[in-house]
Amino acid sequence: MEYALVRRRGRRRITILVHPQKGVEVRAGLGTPLREIETFVRRQMDWIRARLREAEGKRLAPRRYTAGETLLIRGREVTLEVRQSLFGDGEVSLRGHRLSVQVGPAASAEARREQVRLALRRWYVQEAVKDCRERFAVLGKRVGVQPRRVVVKDMTSRWGSCSSKGNVSISYRVVMAPAEVMDYLIVHELCHLRHPDHSPAFWGYVAQVMPGYEAPKAWLRTHGHELRL
Repeated sequence: MEYALVRRRGRRRITILVHPQKGVEVRAGLGTPLREIETFVRRQMDWIRARLREAEGKRLAPRRYTAGETLLIRGREVTLEVRQSLFGDGEVSLRGHRLSVQVGPAASAEARREQVRLALRRWYVQEAVKDCRERFAVLGKRVGVQPRRVVVKDMTSRWGSCSSKGNVSISYRVVMAPAEVMDYLIVHELCHLRHPDHSPAFWGYVAQVMPGYEAPKAWLRTHGHELRL
């Protein structure tokens, strides 16, 4: 079984993630012996194989960043439109169900795709920052806590995280999800500022703040792999 091993300081448990695009990732603490990790993986082989079979059905074709491709923004599908201009500067605009990207001359089709990819990423980050600024303010009042700082960035293995200093990081991909899913992810991280684990007390507080959170949580488990650029 091939897997990527990710070690982090302070991690006490060994955990396994199976991603439709990236395969198997095993997370462990810096000091966890490799023999212990390999024993844990062997014991979980049946579970890993089952998750890999599920992931196979979720595997998506790589993005082409060409006109006609479908993307997600705030839970709805939009069609990519690429416009060329001598003075193209990566401007992105959303009109109805069309997401238009204006790019300049490119030396090759591959260079053109890279222009489009970078422009889209900048735009999605900007939109995520705007939405997160609004929703963190609203939901922070409901949870009864506000983070010291919110950072929106490209997170490859998780949707969000919070530090002991009260800072929250969240993936810009949340802006691709429906509003209730984005709210769930924000509430999840805000509740971690009160309960820095996944104990019954943590989930009880999430349920208190956001009754019915199970639905957006389940949506994310099923469709999270679709939130991508």
